[in-house]
Amino acid sequence: MENVTSKEHITLALDDFEESYKKELDEDKIVNYMTAFGFIIFSGREKTIEPAGEVMGIAVGMLLGSNEQERAEIRKTIDKAYKIRNARVHGNIKKIYERGLSNVRQVSLDTEECLRRTLRKFTEE
Repeated sequence: MENVTSKEHITLALDDFEESYKKELDEDKIVNYMTAFGFIIFSGREKTIEPAGEVMGIAVGMLLGSNEQERAEIRKTIDKAYKIRNARVHGNIKKIYERGLSNVRQVSLDTEECLRRTLRKFTEE
């Protein structure tokens, strides 16, 4: 783990991933997952590239997807997760359901798997 912790952005992402296990609500877990992705994707930048959810989805899709279909599915998942994260962080949970994102549990599980695979790639380097 010493090699992993030498990269601060990976350490911060791992911390948020670990923190997600303390959360009960899927929306709160998603906040941690997306924060972790933010550390990985936007580290070293002065500000986040907009639209952040779309950029994150493309980045993660390119990293994990082995074909165009997989990349598109990953992109959609991460984009949905970012919308849920925004609704949770900005105190408007109703937006989650108004935007047709009522499958929060599945989005949480899929996002967790993407983050797990992403962290594995960075820690195995």
